[in-house]
Amino acid sequence: MVAKQAVLAGLIALCRHAAAVVRTSTPQLGWNSYNYYSCFPNETIIKENAQGLVDLGLAEKGYDIVTTDCGWPSTNRTADGRITWNSTLFPSGFPALGEYIHDLGLQFGLYSGAGRWQCNTDPEHIFLVASLGYETEDAQSFAEWGGDALKYDNCWANETEDTHPLLNSISPS
Repeated sequence: MVAKQAVLAGLIALCRHAAAVVRTSTPQLGWNSYNYYSCFPNETIIKENAQGLVDLGLAEKGYDIVTTDCGWPSTNRTADGRITWNSTLFPSGFPALGEYIHDLGLQFGLYSGAGRWQCNTDPEHIFLVASLGYETEDAQSFAEWGGDALKYDNCWANETEDTHPLLNSISPS
């Protein structure tokens, strides 16, 4: 519990620092697989849409984040507790996908959640692991894969136990 609180405190401090020093005239711009493919992404979809941002000239206008949303992980963690991708949907793996996206001059966005399971609209694969209890390990994995951005959802989080302390520490209201 102490480690979790330390991670949350660190994240809050980082967010406050970023908000204080980062000034931008636009929000983050990019493409997210959820907007069309819901929780059914795969490697081909991500690569084709990343290339599309470049080919259509959107990347040069600032649309430079490519985010693989819900539906990408395996249903289980590895033996050492690490989150991993579904190797059927992403046969080259996320490190290679991150490299591909970076080679296009784009940023690699990932998705996870504050609960035990990711938000997912696929009734056959509803329980895809999220980050609750593995926040540090998952952040390390995302960084190792070349992740530049993280969309963090709140499905399957216990509202009273898991989210209120975090929300109260971010905002006094």
